[in-house]
Amino acid sequence: MSMSKYLFLSIFVSAVAISGCGKQKSAMLVNPPHKSKSFTQSGGYPEFDLAPKAEIVFVIDDSASMKDHITRVSENINQFVDTFSRNNPLEYHLAVTSVYDFRRFTKAEYQEKYANDPKFFDLAQFHPVKKSETEVIENKFFISSQDDDLNNLLKNTLKIDIHELGTGGTVGMGPENEELFSPVAEIYGVGAKHASPKAMKTHAGFSMGPDSYKIIFFVTDANDASLISASELYGNLIASSNGDSSKVLAFGAIIPKGENCKADPSGARAKAFFKLLGNFKNSGVVTNFKIC
Repeated sequence: MSMSKYLFLSIFVSAVAISGCGKQKSAMLVNPPHKSKSFTQSGGYPEFDLAPKAEIVFVIDDSASMKDHITRVSENINQFVDTFSRNNPLEYHLAVTSVYDFRRFTKAEYQEKYANDPKFFDLAQFHPVKKSETEVIENKFFISSQDDDLNNLLKNTLKIDIHELGTGGTVGMGPENEELFSPVAEIYGVGAKHASPKAMKTHAGFSMGPDSYKIIFFVTDANDASLISASELYGNLIASSNGDSSKVLAFGAIIPKGENCKADPSGARAKAFFKLLGNFKNSGVVTNFKIC
């Protein structure tokens, strides 16, 4: 990896890791086994001749087991945004999407009951950009580094709720088999093309071209249950980046060791998911990004 790319990685990773816990002196990024590389906050800040372009996608697990974790993530978003925005030379688009559950959400009885619920998000659908915690900007589904009031947009849009459907909110009707890779595959058109026209509409204008970096950040407490494998997704994303593997990066937030918090019982602290993440050559696990 060239030295110039460390600036790009340092800005993003530092922002994520710093937002984890203000009491820690340094950020820690731990690699999945075998195929991943180490990126640290002290990676250096060489100069770029041109500002690189990046498409940043946050895939957030909004299932019931994440209720307390999402609250913690929301509490730390402000620190992430402040760090990420400071002296950032990147030209980027940033979007937020949710996990999906193809096995549950595509059932006819589920569609009949919940498909028109405003809190139902389809496969790979971007969440709307929010100018406050309760106000969305109509027909705006990703944030651009050129936007006015950038910090405010980032802080509000990155804060999402768990998937509660029905009158009064029915937590149990949210995703059960959490798919994190499937939404990414659909966003980049390398999946089974199950994304609905409603979801596809939210992607309009998001792509910055094959030369842009693709940075995916996963926040979950469970294993991935996608119908596409990590290695298949990774290979397809590289192909869509003109074969340049350095342009595809993935990071994940994991529940830190020793933390007194609950993971999804099926997740076993999401070890299997982060082993899968190791299929991405440029990847890492941020261990002190507090999600609980």
